[in-house]
Formats: sequence, structure tokens, C-alpha cells
Amino acid sequence: MYNITQEMKNKIQEMDEKIFKQWDYLKKAIPRIIHWSKKNNCKIYNIECVAQFGMSVDIYIFYKTDKELNIYKESNIIDLTKEAVMNILTEIGYVEEFNDKVRFSFDSDENVQRKYLGNYGLRLHDD
Repeated sequence: MYNITQEMKNKIQEMDEKIFKQWDYLKKAIPRIIHWSKKNNCKIYNIECVAQFGMSVDIYIFYKTDKELNIYKESNIIDLTKEAVMNILTEIGYVEEFNDKVRFSFDSDENVQRKYLGNYGLRLHDD
């Protein structure tokens, strides 16, 4: 049997608090990102975030169709979306609290349905 020291318990609690705080920021950011996308006529179908223990975050942005994704890639919307997301994360204090280590991935729901049988969890682990 393993003995968990108070120091270990404190470290675990500290990590949990950091993760919860990171998710609080992401929960604030997502509606703002969706609002930005609607306002800029590039409607995001789904957003998934994978927080990396306060060290970084992977943000997966999905559009409805492959066609939309290709149009947005060709028309610079993808770069504008990355910039908008980083601005939102900065505005809400995420970047100051954590950092600006954000990895983006863009895809379509159509692709998730076709290649992953609609399972976003499988898609997130494929990058």
C-alpha cells in the first residue's frame, strides 16, 4: 500500500485548482468565440478544448462541411479565427494567468461523421 504524504496531497490539490481555473477561462471563451464567428459570417459548428494541466491548450474548431472548411482555409478566415481566439483569451485574462501556448486544429463535422463515425473523442486523439 502506498502512503500519500501531505506534500503529495497539496501538489494534487494545486494541480486540480489550476485545471479547474483553466476550464473556467475556456468556458468563458467559447461563447465569445461562437459569437465572433457568427458576427463574421463563418459559423463554427463545434469547439472542443483539450486542456494540458495549465501548461497549454489544444483548441479544435469544427465547421459543418468540408466545403466550408476549404473555403475558410482559402479565404484567410482560419488565420483570422486564430487571431480572434487569441484576442479573446487575452481579453478574459487566460493568457496572463496561464500563457499563450495554444495549438489549433480545424476540421469539419462532415469529416468526423465520415472517418470517426461521429465520435469527436476519437477525432481529438488523432492529431
